[in-house]
Amino acid sequence: MMNLEFLRIVFTVIVVWHHFVDNFKIWRAGWLGVEFFFILSGFLLVLTFKPEKTAVSFIKNKWIRFMPLTLYGGALWLVFENKIIGTRLFADVFFYACSGIWKGGGYNNPGWYISVLFVVSLFYFYMMKVFKKDVVNFFVGIIAFFSTVYVVNYDNKFIGVTNGWMLRGLACIGLGYFLAEIYKLLKEKSVVHQRTYNFVELGIFVFAVLNIVVKPWYAGYVVACLAFAGLILIFALRKGAVSNFFEKQAFAKIAKYCLSVYLTHIVCVRVLNLLFAKHGDWILSHSAVSIACVLLSVVALGVFAHHVIEKPASKALKEWLG
Repeated sequence: MMNLEFLRIVFTVIVVWHHFVDNFKIWRAGWLGVEFFFILSGFLLVLTFKPEKTAVSFIKNKWIRFMPLTLYGGALWLVFENKIIGTRLFADVFFYACSGIWKGGGYNNPGWYISVLFVVSLFYFYMMKVFKKDVVNFFVGIIAFFSTVYVVNYDNKFIGVTNGWMLRGLACIGLGYFLAEIYKLLKEKSVVHQRTYNFVELGIFVFAVLNIVVKPWYAGYVVACLAFAGLILIFALRKGAVSNFFEKQAFAKIAKYCLSVYLTHIVCVRVLNLLFAKHGDWILSHSAVSIACVLLSVVALGVFAHHVIEKPASKALKEWLG
């Protein structure tokens, strides 16, 4: 499903864009790009699920995958800090940022997504491993529905022990779970005429993207999440011209940098904020050049982190942990 890697690239750019365009007074709802990744993770969790896999091996694989870059991004952020708070630092290492145990983020602010993904994926994985299919379907449905209700009404807020950050993950990864079940039912079937399918693919793709970057298209949290789910499903089925056009190895090669870009880009945003404090007028008067420089810096740092940090560290951890 290399076209899903293309979507991964698109939504990584959207999330990065979200974090620095405030300075340029550009409307966006790019934070919803994180919901896309939650849904995609739930979808792939089901498709790659192996009941013989243990919870310990699941935890180990996730930790090896995410820890080096999360810690590296946090270390870069520490350059701008006056002191180190141990609890906040360990939130990056052990993925409990915004978990409720620690309400705040770690030093790598985007790492809250990794923490929520880690905890929720493990929870759903264990349910799938231990309980029968009908039981899992029932409880995932209930959890996802009421989590969505909370997020729609209260966003990321902590109310008592109720954690809006974690509920975003429960809602969208749960949606991805059912999306995978729908995919299994439809992948061998021809649902609509080929030409119609082409228009549906293009329409959903355009709507899903513009819904979070163009204000007149924004239709709200639930509609955006359903658009993301539809986009993932229709690309995964690969029955139309659009999804097949993006089914190319090149996108898989580029997408390997998405995680490193996501977990390091916030440092470039911090630098931009510092520059804005001193040279804001000049930056705004040369906004196109400034935006291009920020994006190039983000990509360069992400590529560096992938090759110098992520790959060597992951290899070493795999050898160390067996």
